[in-house]
Amino acid sequence: MGKYLELMMTQNRKDFNRKFLAKNKAERLPTDAPAPEFYSFLKAGDMLLRSQIDSGVEENGIFKKVEVKSRAVAPERYDAMNYEKYLDYRLNKYHGSVESYEHEYYDLIRGAFHKYLNQMTIGGMDGVLLAYHNTRKVFGFEYFDRWHLEKRIYKSQEYADICFKTSLLFLQKIFDRIFASEDLTKLGQTVRIGLHANSLMNSLTVLVEKIDDVEEYNKRLLSALPYDLLHDVADYYDAAKVVPQVNKYVVRLYTKLNGVDILNSMMYFFEPGDSLEFKFDIGRVGKVDVHEYAKFLHEAYAFEYRNINSESVSYTHLRAHETVLDLVCRLLLEKKKKKKKK
Repeated sequence: MGKYLELMMTQNRKDFNRKFLAKNKAERLPTDAPAPEFYSFLKAGDMLLRSQIDSGVEENGIFKKVEVKSRAVAPERYDAMNYEKYLDYRLNKYHGSVESYEHEYYDLIRGAFHKYLNQMTIGGMDGVLLAYHNTRKVFGFEYFDRWHLEKRIYKSQEYADICFKTSLLFLQKIFDRIFASEDLTKLGQTVRIGLHANSLMNSLTVLVEKIDDVEEYNKRLLSALPYDLLHDVADYYDAAKVVPQVNKYVVRLYTKLNGVDILNSMMYFFEPGDSLEFKFDIGRVGKVDVHEYAKFLHEAYAFEYRNINSESVSYTHLRAHETVLDLVCRLLLEKKKKKKKK
């Protein structure tokens, strides 16, 4: 849905309506009809990074590139498969733990600002225009310039630049080690690389999945079971009888601030003029099975399915306007409906 909202905000209105809203088939454009796309590229070492440019504005003769993002409200993000349960959720106040812009802003800092900032840095963008919405309504827009994201995450632009450049250096070293260690001699092979940081251990877990024929691989997975029966990544592999070829690597990081070792439990604040030194080593652990691979994917993307209190989301939680009695009545009705279906 987010993709359609971004297209609605950036495409020519007439073309968008003909593609997605036209009722007359004769007037309808195919949804895959080509639309102009614009990109910025950044070369870093042996890597070429790409960032799509959605929009822009000219100010005083200078063209500023702007990223456009749609942001579903919190309950729909936490439980996307059951989005219909949250159609009554609204953003109607500035502050509060539910139905508020404060809640959404907290989640942006926790799970979105960092990836937005990386994309903006690669694309040389000025800022990001964000649309808050549910599946029925857009509640409002907010613009964040790049300086705001840098200050919120890193405190200073200097530290943000150091972290971005250092991260690219790490990534280049990790890729070099992987490509030197893995057997990638077959024509048409695809490599999928997943990374998950463990801040308590100052380490990075890297899982590398090798796919000999990606088209056949995807075909078998998608035809395995109806989509609504696939609840876990392991379901795909089990149903399609696909045994993933996955190897595990561990990257350990050692950091010094002004010549002093930074321990895992220490908090520190970088100030302009401080000296940061990074060292790391990369070790190959070996093969992992499908269940460990699935566990890794859950841990790596867990923040997408956590609420503001870092608890697993359950619809048994009270909605913003509900009393305990309302909750009990609703759950009993849902239970009754399930029994009728059976």
